[in-house]
Amino acid sequence: MNVYEYTVMNVVMAFEEKDLNIIDEHLMKVAYKVADDFTKEQISVSLITAIVMDIMPGIIHIEAGPHDWQFDLDGNYIGNGMFNDVSVELVGMV
Repeated sequence: MNVYEYTVMNVVMAFEEKDLNIIDEHLMKVAYKVADDFTKEQISVSLITAIVMDIMPGIIHIEAGPHDWQFDLDGNYIGNGMFNDVSVELVGMV
């Protein structure tokens, strides 16, 4: 098994951890894009097992260490690092 196949497998496992057991072509587009980036950008292989996935309203968010990817629900890549400039302010809690 090469790095690309291992990455795809771990992304699919991250889907299954969130109870997405029906993997369709949209979710496979996500897995293939992440695997492409791992191989093209030579991201550390040690991060492959750290791949996690979250679903937010309208966004599939994949994270592996300091690397992240966001996709729409059709599996189209929409960017990364969207949350780098987000700050939270706690206001008077009564």
